[in-house]
Amino acid sequence: MRSYDIVGKLTGAGAVLLIVMCVLLIGQLDYVDSLGRILFSDLEGAMKLVLFIGSIVYVYGIGYSLLVDGAAKLLRLDSAVWRWGLHAIGGYLFFFLFMRFDIWLVLSFGTLGALIASIFFAADRFIRRKFWRLFCAYGAPVLLGLLLIASPYVPATKVGWEEQRTDGRLEASYQFFHGKEPIPIRAEQGQTITFSVDGESGYHVVGPDGELVAMEERAANELAVEVQESGTYTLTIVGNKSENGHITVVWQVQ
Repeated sequence: MRSYDIVGKLTGAGAVLLIVMCVLLIGQLDYVDSLGRILFSDLEGAMKLVLFIGSIVYVYGIGYSLLVDGAAKLLRLDSAVWRWGLHAIGGYLFFFLFMRFDIWLVLSFGTLGALIASIFFAADRFIRRKFWRLFCAYGAPVLLGLLLIASPYVPATKVGWEEQRTDGRLEASYQFFHGKEPIPIRAEQGQTITFSVDGESGYHVVGPDGELVAMEERAANELAVEVQESGTYTLTIVGNKSENGHITVVWQVQ
């Protein structure tokens, strides 16, 4: 009978984390053949999703796996098949706790949960080489942390970018634009930030706490943000493989 193996549980969780990171990073890749570049659609968003999934695996997954070990030891169920089955049930159980009123959602997401639980169990049981156990157990969380720190600072890909920036206005033309162009705006509580964006690009506003803030439409092509907290607000212009375009951004604080 196997005793409790915390490193084994960390190995299983780390292996899941690495696979999820690889899948989401591959899903975020954009290939631009004309420029020969490989671009990420939203690296920061992908890493935040990995963090969310990882937190479930590390808290619920490891906790549930330890309970399975305890139950198997108590009931003398030393068979790998029994342990695997109990782990797979845990994948369904998690989603049943939150989606029990919709059986189809439980079955759909539960199947994904069972797959993740199976990977967790397989890594815990079959990864025996010390290097790979330590890499999964400790290297995976460190790698995620580094990517989370670095992802907001991945520079935008800009080709032929020419801009004129003044206090309250940005005009830019480009041959190619993919990524984010931040515009920091200082505002005090009670003030209102109004802005307009003209061009083929998306945009959003992030508050001093790093969270998205609500935007209110005031007039045609004019939006406003009510400042609830003093600090620097970031109006972020987002390009998505835009070619041969022009951007005009005008803002003011009242």
